[in-house]
Amino acid sequence: AEIVIGVERSFEAVKRAREIARTGRVAFHLKDEGDRGRYVDLDAKDLVRPNVEFICGDAAALPLPAACADTIVAANLLDRLRRPAEFLERADRALRPGGRMVLAMPFTWREATTDRDRWIGDAERSGREALLTAFDDHDYEVEETDELGLLIRNHRRAYEWIRPLMVRARKGGDS
Repeated sequence: AEIVIGVERSFEAVKRAREIARTGRVAFHLKDEGDRGRYVDLDAKDLVRPNVEFICGDAAALPLPAACADTIVAANLLDRLRRPAEFLERADRALRPGGRMVLAMPFTWREATTDRDRWIGDAERSGREALLTAFDDHDYEVEETDELGLLIRNHRRAYEWIRPLMVRARKGGDS
């Protein structure tokens, strides 16, 4: 049976995810404006899967042994790491030959988090070009690229629209 492992640095987030998995309910404060809002309690039983486990760990130091994963998904992560190339190396090592890596990122780098010389992309190549080149250099077949639309609700009157690049690539080797 397939097992899905969610890796999260925050112990509180892992605790919350496990609680949702256990109860099948999601309760949260939905902000309207300022501190005003309301509590929402949703039935999430149809979304909970028995084969999912959440562990506390650092994605930058991916706690997985070599060639153990069929798929690695990193959403809005690479441009939040101090060393994104190190994450990609560890993810590559953990991925089985024929496995897939799925990345989604808006390339919203912050120098306070990632030194400029560690960004994927530079003045000469876009992040997209650099990422696709890196996959090609490491014997991955890019199966799909797309620009996703992501709407984030800050509160009732303010939303952010983000267009992360999504890349799905298959690692070379036996499938």
